[in-house]
Amino acid sequence: MDKENIIQSINVVKKYRFTPIYLPIRKYIKWESGGFYMPLPNILRTLKIVAETGGDWETAINQNVAYRHTIPIQQQREKIKHIYDEKQQLRREKTELIKMIENTVKD
Repeated sequence: MDKENIIQSINVVKKYRFTPIYLPIRKYIKWESGGFYMPLPNILRTLKIVAETGGDWETAINQNVAYRHTIPIQQQREKIKHIYDEKQQLRREKTELIKMIENTVKD
């Protein structure tokens, strides 16, 4: 799961004659948003949990994939909409205040 350059991993696999494998992520969760990328520490923790639990991939993957990847983008937008609206309101108020001050100074 290279973030930058997928060819780099493929070349290393070919060079050392390793057998590439994929984690069965899509089998156990639906990746809804964000790049399909898992940091190396999360991959290692996943493999550790699988080894400790005797092959329980579902638990291991659910514990190591960020929650934000498992919820739809629309649901994420609804969740943060109020924060965005508050910031927009503050910007409008600030702009209006600046205009009032400019108009007062000009007169």
